[in-house]
Amino acid sequence: MGRRRQARTTARLTVKLWGTDASGQPFIDPVMTRNISAQGVLLEGVHRQLHPGDAVGVTYNQRKAHFRVSWVGEAGGEEQGLVGLENAVPGQLLWDLPLPQPAPDPYVPAKVTDRRRFPRFECKASVEVRLQSSGSPVRGNLVDLSLGGCYIEMMIPLPVSTQLDLVVWLESGKLATPGLVTSSHAGFGVGVKFIGMGKPERQMLEQYLAQQASQSRPAVSRASKAGAGRQL
Repeated sequence: MGRRRQARTTARLTVKLWGTDASGQPFIDPVMTRNISAQGVLLEGVHRQLHPGDAVGVTYNQRKAHFRVSWVGEAGGEEQGLVGLENAVPGQLLWDLPLPQPAPDPYVPAKVTDRRRFPRFECKASVEVRLQSSGSPVRGNLVDLSLGGCYIEMMIPLPVSTQLDLVVWLESGKLATPGLVTSSHAGFGVGVKFIGMGKPERQMLEQYLAQQASQSRPAVSRASKAGAGRQL
């Protein structure tokens, strides 16, 4: 039995894929969908260099949604130009087409290796962001979290390489740590890498994530589903 949470619907729709490519350049490209679900989408005609775990956005009929790359077709192979995406924001719905009800999916993905160093978990929490060059804090919402970093929803994202101080209110307490913006997406938010986290804070984060791991699945199932997008 496959590991997917929902079956897919074949659909060829023109959408816009946008984000920041591997060279750090922002882009907005027209591409086509091959199949869709409430949890993700398989795109074709993607010529940008992307990697599993990258945060991207998709625009369809004036609506926007935030995704993470789950797999990328091998350059020069039969799957070149294909990119599988999975929802980065739980509950978001981009499509206006009827979608199948949740049901077991018989698809069995190929075994792949996750490129992320740390698994990420969906996490809803408030975040206070304070630029190290400014004393004025900005509020945001946590989307996912790992030992290495997090993704924060913010209407006005910060530039890549911005250094900041974070305060995250977890169920287990307040987590404070410096961070560095590694990706930025207008209208959605920023990806942040933790830098210089103190030992007590890291222990708190390890304990919190261990609890999340025992209760739920990774936010985008990075390790086990990086290849599952082949029929997304």
